[in-house]
Amino acid sequence: MIKQAEQVLERYIRLFNQIESEISSVEDIVSEKVEFLDPFHHTFGIVAYKDMLLKTARALENPRFDVSHTAWDQQLCFIRWDFSAKNRFLGKLQFSGMSELHFDENYKILRHIDHWDSARYFYRRLPVIRWFFS
Repeated sequence: MIKQAEQVLERYIRLFNQIESEISSVEDIVSEKVEFLDPFHHTFGIVAYKDMLLKTARALENPRFDVSHTAWDQQLCFIRWDFSAKNRFLGKLQFSGMSELHFDENYKILRHIDHWDSARYFYRRLPVIRWFFS
């Protein structure tokens, strides 16, 4: 189990670092019923998931996830990562986070939940809104 899931994980990380060139392979590594949750998105199903990925890729310049740690427990994997990108409105973005990845019986990603501090790394950078987080 772990070996096959690790191979899917490698492809999944590559997808996030090269969304537009790797999006065609998403059906091979993500379940049709995929659920994705982060501070800005909550999607269900592969169509909504792909749409969210492509919109994110188009809003960011050179998005990069560098994975520093992985921890496995059967069909669950936690990954620790550092993210960097550039946004035309906010400039350089850089922060750390953790993802919780659940695999189905076919070793595809069924659920992806991101954990990171959006108040600290995003909202505080927005005029007016940052006042609420200071």
